[in-house]
Amino acid sequence: MLLENKYKKIYYQIINNALSESRNKKDFYYERHHILPKSMGGSDDKSNLVLLTAREHYVCHKLLTKFTVGDDKRKMFCAFWAFNRKSKNQQRFALNSRDYEYARIFISKIFSQERKGVAVGKELTPEHKKKLSTALKGKKKSEETKNRMKESWKLRPPRSQKHCMALSEANKGRVHTKATREKMSSSKKGINPVHTQISWECPYCGKVGVGISNYNRWHNNNCKDKQNA
Repeated sequence: MLLENKYKKIYYQIINNALSESRNKKDFYYERHHILPKSMGGSDDKSNLVLLTAREHYVCHKLLTKFTVGDDKRKMFCAFWAFNRKSKNQQRFALNSRDYEYARIFISKIFSQERKGVAVGKELTPEHKKKLSTALKGKKKSEETKNRMKESWKLRPPRSQKHCMALSEANKGRVHTKATREKMSSSKKGINPVHTQISWECPYCGKVGVGISNYNRWHNNNCKDKQNA
């Protein structure tokens, strides 16, 4: 359902103006826009496509949030929020501070309502797992991504004693597959050194070592508790 208001009129004025011009991507940077968004039933037919400048595209997606209702409004906010994601292949406008707040408040409110009563850590269905597996198959992380992950891990705050106890209880009675046991063995031997070669220094006892697991197990809060005892 679309509301009949000034925003809808402005939206179609921009669309009709673009359609009246013989626009060509070879002459200028344009972005292809679905007049009736695909998420609202629009097709990929030429009659439903128009070339817009980056600014027009940005404005049109903001206008769409103002004359849609219900679930369509939610979809349009998600599409508008996508303009906040930069891409090397698209010269899009980043959301300014007002538009960022405008979209963020709505999206936060909707997502909060949708997630009420949803269990955290809910087990995935076999179909969902299969889809994830297919989507990730063959994908390899770049060296840049791996380095970012390593740096992020170094900055990760130490686990609390309560967290460690919870992990211990969750893993009790768990049986690892043969493949998992082989990976764990390789990691311990240094063949696949992900967390085993991270250097650390305990801020409480001053000792230094290698391997974040050793730090969390023997130092960290253990040393803190000893000092406070």
